[in-house]
Amino acid sequence: MNASRTVHQKKRMLIVTRRVALIALWAMLTAGRTEAMEQKQKTASLDRGVDISAIAHAEQIVLDNGLRVILLEDHAAPVVALQTWVQFGSADEDPTYAGVAHVFEHMLFKGSKRFPEGDMAAAIESAGGNVNAWTSNDETVYHLTVSSRFWQQAFDALVDAVTQPLFDPEELRKEKEVIQEEIRRGKDSPDRELWYRIAELVWHRHPYQRPVIGYPETVDRTTREALLRIFQQWYVPNNMYFVAAGDFDRDELLERLRNTIGKVEPRPLPGRPRLPEPDQKEPRVTVFPFRAELARVELVFPGVGFDSPDVPALDLLGDLLGSGVNSQLYQRLKLDRDIVHDVSAYNYTPVDPGLFMLSASLELENLDDALAELAKTAAEAKALDVSEELLEAAKQRVISHFVYAQETYQGMARYAGRFAMVMHDPNYGQRYIAAVRDLTLDDLRAAAARWLRPERMNVAVLVPEGQDLPAADHLLKVAKRSFPASKARRRASSEDVASADAHVEELAPGVQLVVQRDAGTPVVGVSIQFRAGLPVEDPAKAGSLRLMADLWDQGTASRSAQQIEQELDQIGGSIHGTAGQDTVSLGGRFLREHLDQGLTILSDVLLHPAFPEREFTIEKTDQLREIEATRENKFRYAYKQFLEAFYGAHPYGRSLLGTTETVQAIARDDLRDLHRRVLSHLPVVVSVVGDVDVKAIAQKMRGWWRETGRSELEDVTVPEAAVPVVRGERSVADPGNQTHIIWAFPTVDRHSPDRAALRVLDAALSGMGGRLFTELRDKKSLAYSVTAFDSYPEATGFFAFYIGCAPDKRDASIAEFQRVVDELRRSGITREEVERGKRFLLGNMDIGLQATSARASAWASGQLLQGQWDYVRRFADEIAHVDRKQVQKVIERYLKPEAALLFVLDAGAK
Repeated sequence: MNASRTVHQKKRMLIVTRRVALIALWAMLTAGRTEAMEQKQKTASLDRGVDISAIAHAEQIVLDNGLRVILLEDHAAPVVALQTWVQFGSADEDPTYAGVAHVFEHMLFKGSKRFPEGDMAAAIESAGGNVNAWTSNDETVYHLTVSSRFWQQAFDALVDAVTQPLFDPEELRKEKEVIQEEIRRGKDSPDRELWYRIAELVWHRHPYQRPVIGYPETVDRTTREALLRIFQQWYVPNNMYFVAAGDFDRDELLERLRNTIGKVEPRPLPGRPRLPEPDQKEPRVTVFPFRAELARVELVFPGVGFDSPDVPALDLLGDLLGSGVNSQLYQRLKLDRDIVHDVSAYNYTPVDPGLFMLSASLELENLDDALAELAKTAAEAKALDVSEELLEAAKQRVISHFVYAQETYQGMARYAGRFAMVMHDPNYGQRYIAAVRDLTLDDLRAAAARWLRPERMNVAVLVPEGQDLPAADHLLKVAKRSFPASKARRRASSEDVASADAHVEELAPGVQLVVQRDAGTPVVGVSIQFRAGLPVEDPAKAGSLRLMADLWDQGTASRSAQQIEQELDQIGGSIHGTAGQDTVSLGGRFLREHLDQGLTILSDVLLHPAFPEREFTIEKTDQLREIEATRENKFRYAYKQFLEAFYGAHPYGRSLLGTTETVQAIARDDLRDLHRRVLSHLPVVVSVVGDVDVKAIAQKMRGWWRETGRSELEDVTVPEAAVPVVRGERSVADPGNQTHIIWAFPTVDRHSPDRAALRVLDAALSGMGGRLFTELRDKKSLAYSVTAFDSYPEATGFFAFYIGCAPDKRDASIAEFQRVVDELRRSGITREEVERGKRFLLGNMDIGLQATSARASAWASGQLLQGQWDYVRRFADEIAHVDRKQVQKVIERYLKPEAALLFVLDAGAK
């Protein structure tokens, strides 16, 4: 399935990140078999395994006018997710108006009968919710997640948006300009350009060849009259699905639907102009230059649609070939030969036939070798020979992620909506799981033989600009030569919940335990956070904390990286290390049935990491390549340059990645020394949330820390930050299609009483209903992306404005920022803006604390950095009591232009 799943192990995360980015960039949040397809289990490992009964069952009701209603009522968390699925995507468009489905996505929140001023998004955000939409090839979805105390207001806004939009001509003009800005922004993305080239290479007749966003000329010609005509054709109740998940009353919601969308008359649907793609008879190649640090190569085969019986087999095949450190591609190209930066395999299944993809990013000099291995792996799949253990681990892995996805109501709603729309069954996930459970190696081999044939092969290569382009016929020869391969080698087997009380105790000097029991949840989250971060890192070895975190789970004294991955796969668990500005942490997520096994692995990783030579070399090389590739992501590059200008030599001015020079200087012994220091001398909090025995957890954790012999605790102090180091304007020239502007004001640290008011200010100005979006995007059409953001670490933080705009809009954007700040200082913020910001923050806190792993992390962070495990709850209370006077006071106190840094990554500079 088209699953963008979160996987354990940093390696799998690295692999999945790029492949999901590719798909998402093209389809804007593509749809096709999103996570749920989640396979699973058959077998021994599953017999002890996952409790599928814990997954909510969806109810489907069809109203008299054809509206399909999908309900998942559940009261475990005070959150509601509402989604309206319209079965109209880019593949259903008249090519004359390519991109019009995406134009609807922009316009439906820009004014309706009940909200004529276009403040619909503001209404939802002011009800404590998140609102957004996505457009794919096959559907457009309008979705929101909101605190349940406000779901009725959010419902009213969403329903009005999809039934009574105004399509104001002036709003349309501005949004078309915003979309043009979005198109220009995409021209700076190598992965997006690669996806466009693949689509054009594979689909010659089918409308999947067109970008979802459309083209500059087709967007420009989209008129209000065209929008009204197309809206009346497709936005009808018999072409919609309304999905609700969470803490609502079923009868009340159905009554509201019957009195709103239920009264809209159905209409016959037009035909869907989808020309079928002819069978591909011979391989194809595309090679092109692009502004990028790393080359990319994709080996792509036309695949199957969402409802194909081969989907489960191809999904599982993609997982075995290219997901995780035990996958064939990772073993061959990364561990054995280290000729790629990352590598993956992926089965992409929209409604109509999609793609099976093998992907890698790499240095250009390794292109021939990598392409040969990709082709060889595809060819050998028809004789796939892996152990029963690895096959069952793959199944366990997939089903566990399906269960994890059910921790949030927005996840439940997304899967149910997709399954209802395409498979006519919102509970199709159960059938999918059963199909995967029954798969054998012969099933996978047969699917590979059907679909991964040499005449159906497509090769797409992105070459960094300035390097020689390899000849297309040469690449074709490399791939063809590798394809007729011998049999594959056998791989060795190797509010209520958030407010509940917690148990807190000191386990050892400087070691605190927080345990919160959440009865009934199938997932246990664990977070171990150390008081480390940039201030404790040796500047000459900058990047060492990030490298240690990434290597933490890559082998211990008694387990190899492959063994760790295998054991976690068998129990459906995950472990990951993370380095942050003020902390370094190790997290775990386990199904409650396998908690003991999971904690055994986690304790070994925590206490006895070996930082093996091979994994050290691979991770270090990856980090160096990631540093090189930073310039490909223009905002990330701009933010890095901004931090250096704002903080100077202060630790917060350094990137967690480090620099090429500092990372090259890191040795394995440095990581061993750093780990000993972190484990034995720095404050730490262990947090566990789930359906657990509190006493048993406490006893187990005491045993862990007895091993460390902790003594002589370090007092971690963060130096004062006299910021910004640079005041006024700092401009850095950088070729591209967009200029990135960050205007930052020095503010406070995380302990300041002003922080709550500043957070409310940030929420009030940001979002689709915020003043920045309304003034700079809606009214002035200066940019696609504009927002405020803030940071409050242990030393002085900042409040910043950001915009990404066309180079010729640089000065106008800066002038608008200055006008907004001047207006805030002179005329003040409104009471309505403050209340909206408060509701938005409070609603997002409810939404963000649904998963046990999210709560474990929040409780650990609160105890470690604020001395209160439930600090997030206390902070929510502070936010609830913020008033307009407090917000106005921080505006006047901190938003002082003369004290600010204006940083510009200038695409238009000569």
